[in-house]
Amino acid sequence: MHYVKLIFTLMLAVLVGACGESTAPSSSKNEAASTTEQSFVESKKRADSGDADAQVNLGLLYGKGEGVPQDFAQARQWWQKAAAQGDAQAQVNLGLLYAKGEGVPQDFAQARQWYEKAATQGNAQAQVNLGEMYARSEGVPQDYDKAMEWIQKAAAQGHARAQVDLGEMYADGWGVPKDAAKAVEWYQKAAAQGDADGQVRLGRMYAKGEGVPKDAAKAVEWYQKAAVQGDEAAQFSLGLSYLIGDGVPEDSVLAYAWLNLSAAQGNENAKGVRDIVIPKRSQFSSAQRAEAERLSSNWKPGQVLRRESESASAAGNMEPAGGALISK
Repeated sequence: MHYVKLIFTLMLAVLVGACGESTAPSSSKNEAASTTEQSFVESKKRADSGDADAQVNLGLLYGKGEGVPQDFAQARQWWQKAAAQGDAQAQVNLGLLYAKGEGVPQDFAQARQWYEKAATQGNAQAQVNLGEMYARSEGVPQDYDKAMEWIQKAAAQGHARAQVDLGEMYADGWGVPKDAAKAVEWYQKAAAQGDADGQVRLGRMYAKGEGVPKDAAKAVEWYQKAAVQGDEAAQFSLGLSYLIGDGVPEDSVLAYAWLNLSAAQGNENAKGVRDIVIPKRSQFSSAQRAEAERLSSNWKPGQVLRRESESASAAGNMEPAGGALISK
């Protein structure tokens, strides 16, 4: 249907041109480019006058290559100007440049210094970045107490990644006694914000019965929330759930389709199960594989995969073939 619409659109454009009708040259791309260029001009004018917010924005435009060629050296220059004025976001951005080695030699010590400046101002992103450095021993001696200190500060501000990190620390006993119930508590906070990582980790806790009563259906519910966002780990777990009928009715077609989506993102385990385990099932026919391939190829973020027969029976609800929008 997508290609039919595309061909129709092209034919219509040709017909309009042949009729000699004038058409406006503007398009969404041209409008976006014009907006970005205007943003650059305005930011440059304000940045030159010393406006820290404009300097941060100008650095972002250079860092992303929007309206100007990507230039990390220019990005760093403008962020340094804003950082010198005490702007926390500029300090975080400088830390990221040094941590990733973008436009500068990778230097975790420099990254830590900039993160610390922003973290002490209460910037949650800097706090979680700094905490993760202490947990992973990047540019600093490994120190789980300091990691916990900074990550807790960010988590208390509602930073979803920090909440997931905190859950992981309790789940694995990093610097604290293992506490599955506390891990679940923090995963739930992140999951409730729609964080896919928090959702899939919470699903695993339900699947294993750690910190919560074992509940395969609940596990599937959380996997699905993350899977429709495109999370490859969740798609893999959801595929396995359908494969063995854990929390959902066993369905090799849906198992293959979800595993196919996960494998497309580089999940080797998903690829192995899809290519080795499922084909050995006597009830998995070539027609079912074709259906699974269609389901995954037609999938779009935000959709739950449904069997074609199920979608057809629900045609009155105008659900797209191969997927139904999930309610979030």
